[in-house]
Amino acid sequence: MHIPVLSLLGTAAKAAWDKLRGRPTVQAGQGAIAAGGAQAVTGRVATSGSVVATDQATVITGPSGGPTIVVQSGATANFAFHFDGLPSAPSPTRDHFLEGRRLQEAEHYEEATREFQAAFADADTEGQRGALHLLLGISQSILGRPTQAEGSFKEARRLLQSVGDGEGEAAALGNLGVVYANRGELERAEESHQQALEINRKIGNRLGEANNLGNLGTVYGRRGEMDRAKEHLEPALKIDREIGNRLGEAQDLGNLGNVYFQRRSPGDLDKAEEHHRQALDIDREIGNRLGEAQDLGNLGLVYFQRRGPGDLDKAEEHYRQALDIDQAIGNRLGEANQLGNLSLVYASRGELDKADEHLKLALGIQRDIGDRLGEAAALGNLGLVYLQRGDLDKAKECLQQAQAIYSQIGVEGRGPENVRWALEHIEEHERQQREGGDEKRSEG
Repeated sequence: MHIPVLSLLGTAAKAAWDKLRGRPTVQAGQGAIAAGGAQAVTGRVATSGSVVATDQATVITGPSGGPTIVVQSGATANFAFHFDGLPSAPSPTRDHFLEGRRLQEAEHYEEATREFQAAFADADTEGQRGALHLLLGISQSILGRPTQAEGSFKEARRLLQSVGDGEGEAAALGNLGVVYANRGELERAEESHQQALEINRKIGNRLGEANNLGNLGTVYGRRGEMDRAKEHLEPALKIDREIGNRLGEAQDLGNLGNVYFQRRSPGDLDKAEEHHRQALDIDREIGNRLGEAQDLGNLGLVYFQRRGPGDLDKAEEHYRQALDIDQAIGNRLGEANQLGNLSLVYASRGELDKADEHLKLALGIQRDIGDRLGEAAALGNLGLVYLQRGDLDKAKECLQQAQAIYSQIGVEGRGPENVRWALEHIEEHERQQREGGDEKRSEG
């Protein structure tokens, strides 16, 4: 997951726009284009990939003195992927190999990378080299180096397939699926996870099967296919509990929490909070700081969405705690997510300079690590910040860049639709202004 993109205006807000007789003031909160009107509305949930946004409109007084509908977005649902390693992998160089595994488990990924690279010098077999490429790729992925990780996982698959290591081949395929999903290439991700699932079921690897089911559920969740996501995450959770995989159990609980968060049926927000708290308890118990950061961020989403007394402050507190952990362990994707989530809090308070600052930091990370889906969403939200400031030229530029990226990576659905919708309405606003100017000149 990725920064939230614009949310779609609800039907009532669109109707209000269409019925206007004057020239509306175009404003937006952190999440959607706003339309002139005289009523408050609550619209539907909009999802795109890892993005979830909810229309929550309030009425304020615009510069012209007339009422203006302002739509605030929801926030990123931070689905977590399972990485597959080889717990019984052969040790080519015992000291470097074991030290790398220890560092990786302690979430010191940069140091682990160096140990695994040093171990290659004495690797004797294809299986050993394949295992090292697999473990190296995991650290590279978490450190935000997707191109390097993809290369490591592809080489791991080639080597492990050549020696008939089904468990290793499936692990490499599953990890490739994670790289593809984090780049927004959800079809390739689904294909890789399905291939891994077939291998693991064939060889009876239940841990791998649970990981693949969980990752498929996460792909469907990022697409907004909540029922399909739930159908895969629930059996993953069942297997992980049966085999005592506490790490997998926590991830499954967190991902199911995100399904409930996005569905928005009655009582689902409470279910989301319950699942995220269970996940947080497990991750803290087993010392999984990466998971702890994800759980804290997801709980922040619940508070941000609920908006009860003090909930916005609670959301900020949880996002900050998650950000501190992600920065400490070098999880750059998580860092970008939390910066984006914090920008929503600041925009909701009207602190547009802070929202702008955090979005630009997130955008820089996403461009650095090749997170194209997140880059598009961040650009969309930057466009909305400029829109709220009344800078239509910069808003349009950011929205057009977001639209171009969505087109390049072949993502469809709510995100691209909402960007297109926002651009159309900015252009309509500009047209109305031009016509108004023409009318005044004719009268003169």
